[in-house]
This record gives sequence, structure tokens and C-alpha cells, in this order.
Amino acid sequence: MYKEALKPFIKQIVEKELVAASNKNSAFDVVWYIFFSRYIGLGITNFKDLVTNKKVTSNTFVQCIITSQDKLFSDSGVKLYRKPSECKGVSLAHRLDVFKRHDRV
Repeated sequence: MYKEALKPFIKQIVEKELVAASNKNSAFDVVWYIFFSRYIGLGITNFKDLVTNKKVTSNTFVQCIITSQDKLFSDSGVKLYRKPSECKGVSLAHRLDVFKRHDRV
């Protein structure tokens, strides 16, 4: 109930912070805000309009996050992305464990 009511406000804040992160040249902040917005389903899709700093957008990892295309590990067999439907009931730690280290612990 409250979650859906707060989404528009959180979306505005995240969009504002994405622009600020781009302006301050912070690839880390840009990646974090994009990940966060997708993880909680804010529906932001205009990342290219919000992140306009050429230095940040030329970062390969930022490009991967913005386009949801794996450009880093394409030759290794490691999959950087999973469909949300494949992650139902999976903890965030396991969802982010692209190298499957949790099986070895």
C-alpha cells in the first residue's frame, strides 16, 4: 500500500540523483542508482537522457548497466544479467553472485 504510493517520489529522487552523479563524474554512483531503480522496479527507462556526461557514458561497465547488455564477460561464459523471473525467491546475495561462489562456501 505505502510502497506503491511512495514510488513516484522515490523515482523523482533517483532521477535527480542520477543527473547529479553524472554531473559529478561518478560512474559508481550512476551504476548504483540504475541498479537500485531496476531492483525496486521504479520504471525508469530514460537513463541515456539522465546520464549525459561523456566520460561516464564511455565507461564500459556503465554502458552494460544502461543497456542491460553484457559487454564485459561475453567470452568467459559468466552471465552478468538474469531475467527477474529467474530470480523469484532468490536472495539478493545469491542473485548478485555471478561467479557462483555461494556453492563453495
